[in-house]
Amino acid sequence: MAPRSILHLRFFGPDSEEPDEKSGALAELCRRTTPAWVLKPHGAYLDLTGTDRLYGRGLDGLEHISRLAGAVGGIRATGAGPTRLAARLASLTAARAGGGLFSVASGMAPVFLQAFPVDFLPVSLSVTRRLHQLGVRTLGDLQVVSPALLNAIFGESGRSLAREAWGRSTESTGKGKGKVGSDSSGLELVVGVGLSRPVCSSPVGAALRRGLAVRALTRCPGGPASRGRWRLNGFWAESGRGSSTVQGPGNPGWKSWLGLVELLWRRLPHRRKGLVGLELRAQPPEAAFSPQGNLFPDDEADCRLAEAMRRARLASGSRFGPACEDLLSAWGAVWYGPGGDRPK
Repeated sequence: MAPRSILHLRFFGPDSEEPDEKSGALAELCRRTTPAWVLKPHGAYLDLTGTDRLYGRGLDGLEHISRLAGAVGGIRATGAGPTRLAARLASLTAARAGGGLFSVASGMAPVFLQAFPVDFLPVSLSVTRRLHQLGVRTLGDLQVVSPALLNAIFGESGRSLAREAWGRSTESTGKGKGKVGSDSSGLELVVGVGLSRPVCSSPVGAALRRGLAVRALTRCPGGPASRGRWRLNGFWAESGRGSSTVQGPGNPGWKSWLGLVELLWRRLPHRRKGLVGLELRAQPPEAAFSPQGNLFPDDEADCRLAEAMRRARLASGSRFGPACEDLLSAWGAVWYGPGGDRPK
């Protein structure tokens, strides 16, 4: 797994706690950049783990997003690190130096954090006061305190204090605007299709699977790998009744993703009158560490195909091949996505 990479975009000056008037535009930039982000009064956190192929490796990618944030949201100081605390303190360092980007490598986080007061810890004031009473003034002081002692004084939260001090926190960045829908299963709709004629032939079924896979790959923020579980709902011609099957998580590559859709398809029970509708729903993973996984395929061919499909979606509404499109059109396919009404 790639080392965790958090980027903090700081509002205004080094000690500002007020939101910027351009926070709306900044939120839109965050949404387009990664599915794991959150806005706070002092700035925005973006989890960029696994985005090297998308934005550039190392400082190249961080500088690219920092420049975009400067142009869109007026951000002048940014910081990067393996945890939210390290990233925030890195952006504070950059702000006090007059602006720019300050990046803390994962292995250097403990050294970087040593000199900062424990007041920066994301804990309640009572915990900070207790640390002061114990003579723990800086994160460096906290690093040398026995974990057993911290656990005895603060309980389970003592372990979190130690991890924060060493730059090893697994605090979640959040899921930004990609909230789970109101579906009772906790799954959000990614793409759906209604057919005027039941699917009763292999070519149509194959075209439908490819269409579903392409649209999910191009419409789902972060790609299929950013979701922990997938459910394919099938609606049948028999009184509109349906059934579903669940599988996950999906792999980021196009071939793996198409294979997952075909596996879900095979698990749907067959009905004599055939399928008249499909809905693909997804659920974000529960793990807080590196929540979005790798946002771009590792395979070069998959990488090029995903980019080509993304461009095709922007240019012509997710077309994935004239033959498949024409075949599904003849079957009366009507595609819809999040917020769209299911065809009657």
